[in-house]
Amino acid sequence: MSHPDPSITELRNRLDRVERRHRLERIGAGVAVALASVFLLTGQGSPGPARTLQAQKFLLVDAKGTTRGMWGVTGDGSPTIQLFDQHSQVRVALSILGDDEPALALTDENGKLRTFLKVTRDYSPTLQMFDQKGVARVGLSVLTNASEQEPTLVMMDKEGRVRSLYKLLGDGLPVMTMNDSLQQARFGLRLWENEMPQLLFRDDAARGRVQMTLLRDGSPRLVMSNPHGTVLYRAPK
Repeated sequence: MSHPDPSITELRNRLDRVERRHRLERIGAGVAVALASVFLLTGQGSPGPARTLQAQKFLLVDAKGTTRGMWGVTGDGSPTIQLFDQHSQVRVALSILGDDEPALALTDENGKLRTFLKVTRDYSPTLQMFDQKGVARVGLSVLTNASEQEPTLVMMDKEGRVRSLYKLLGDGLPVMTMNDSLQQARFGLRLWENEMPQLLFRDDAARGRVQMTLLRDGSPRLVMSNPHGTVLYRAPK
């Protein structure tokens, strides 16, 4: 979209910070096994295994000492689990974002965000998919509109502008719109009151100019208006 989701920007910045820190962590990855020395173990005074292990970060390393996973708390206090590929690139990140929104991010081998899944604070699940340049191209969500839950699918162009939207309204009626390069709705297709199919054409100011409706009794209706909303032609009259 033209204005990126703040949580996506936050996650991208977090992944960049992790990449920078990761280069330093690789040097000391071999001492990860010594983390136990800084754990606070409860139940040490009683026989048997400790029941609680406490730390701010756990590192998972392979046979070569390369960090392949991290489980910890970031500088802003957010818990995160991150998995790295064999080239030390973050590929999977599971986090609780600043607004207490659970999120999952999948990146490609170049570090570009390609898939982002989260649940917003208003309980709306959202899935976004990105192209190779990191531009959001598809969005799928269940939006909260008042007390209604509306499943919504949007598709964006290479600039991230919304060009097509399809959704089910709270009453179950489907609506599809197509936008111009300025993201103005220019064409709409919907089932309206009493399940009547309707086509709507808008000008570059998003004003309805042509409306075609198939009425409930099966008869067609055509209405054409000027930019001020005055009806110029109606059939049947």
